[in-house]
Amino acid sequence: MGYVKKFFVLVGLFLVSQMGMFIFSFAKGASLAMGNVQLSLFAAIVLMVVIIGNIWLLVFLGEKLGFLNLKFDFFTKKNVGIILGGFVLARVIAIGGTLLLNTQGSESTANDAAIVIAFGMV
Repeated sequence: MGYVKKFFVLVGLFLVSQMGMFIFSFAKGASLAMGNVQLSLFAAIVLMVVIIGNIWLLVFLGEKLGFLNLKFDFFTKKNVGIILGGFVLARVIAIGGTLLLNTQGSESTANDAAIVIAFGMV
């Protein structure tokens, strides 16, 4: 019986995890229905807060139900510096690569074009 209960709890957590994307798709659809191609800054910030809140809720419920045991001893100054440094380096490489492609006559990368099409930033 315990396995059945855990299964349905996991199904419930999965449904809760989809809440952020549902709200995003609803907001994007409403924005497109009103004739706006892009979301407003306020709507984008609200969506970010909702998604971060959804992640926090899932972590909280996971800890409360015993599915998740977080230890924060990994987050030392050195490790956080390596993570942030790697992120900044990756962004510099990505932006530098795009600028390099632009100087060679390519208007945008295939990934940039897919992002523009997917999010309607035409």
